[in-house]
Amino acid sequence: MIKAIMRHRSRLVLAIAAFAWLGIGVAADAAAQVLLTCPAATTLDALATCISNQMPRPGMGRYVPPRPEEQADFAAVVTQMMNGQCEFDLPDSLAANYQIRTFTDSGTGKSYCLLMEVLDADENRIVDKGWGTFIVNNNATRPALNQSAPHPRFDSMTENQAINIFQDTDSGSYLMCGAHRHANGTTGGACEASYGEADCAHQVNTMFHAAVVALDQFYDGALWTHIQWHGNAMCPTDPGVQMDVFGSQGFAQAQPPDSNVASLRDLMVVHQPDFAFHLTPSDVCPLNGTENVQGRYLNGADNLCHPNDIGAPTNKFVHLEQSLNIRRGGAAVWDLSVSQNWPIP
Repeated sequence: MIKAIMRHRSRLVLAIAAFAWLGIGVAADAAAQVLLTCPAATTLDALATCISNQMPRPGMGRYVPPRPEEQADFAAVVTQMMNGQCEFDLPDSLAANYQIRTFTDSGTGKSYCLLMEVLDADENRIVDKGWGTFIVNNNATRPALNQSAPHPRFDSMTENQAINIFQDTDSGSYLMCGAHRHANGTTGGACEASYGEADCAHQVNTMFHAAVVALDQFYDGALWTHIQWHGNAMCPTDPGVQMDVFGSQGFAQAQPPDSNVASLRDLMVVHQPDFAFHLTPSDVCPLNGTENVQGRYLNGADNLCHPNDIGAPTNKFVHLEQSLNIRRGGAAVWDLSVSQNWPIP
């Protein structure tokens, strides 16, 4: 009997050791649930890679749209984090699936408050909900600047690009969608049916959208900017045109005189002259952000799911479509221009 117990304990120890070797955390409760905490990631860049590798995507895992009360709880946590809190109990609707903790980047020594999904109850090495990641830099010199990756994995490299720009420019927050945009298919979303329900840029029943709403309410009328870093392979449609960046505020019209997208373009012309930065309107690229629900919200649209309601420019929303060529340059291509376009207050 004693030998049998010892063999059982040995197997349990070996199982826990195996999970640790794979970079998977194990909860110390009776169920021994697997928690994907990315323990080997010691930099923000490595963290973004690890999180994106364990999110739902086509053929692996399923995205679970959150209920309105779960979105409200997520928004409340975002607000607490923006108010400088990081050590508090998560709401019951999030506590089983999420972890909140301080994350210190080993390369810079800077610390951040990290909210990340961790539960893998079915042990398929994919998180169970696909709800996303939020990070706050409470000592940011640019506290009113949010860098985001709405299409991780699909828009290749943008999750790493955005998190590195967040770090390099000392921005206030970073937001990443929690699933590949096609995790549950390419159509059938509740807001915009021509896009999949996991598509954070085109559905309002996501934690990504709840976070953007919470951020806008946190700033309470003060100017802030939510930058979405996208990638595309379809622009320009004319092979004779070089287009490395197509920037908009969510409109197909010309940029207004005070446009921060236009001023960003002007800086990139100076600092990165080898890359072609175009602005709306365009005859060779249709990706002007008019179908982006965060853009509609931040520009004051009344009906976020109606294609003809896009509001008016506010400088809160920056939509950047990027070629693979410029994405390969990572954050370094953008850091100086972003820093100068949104100077330290």
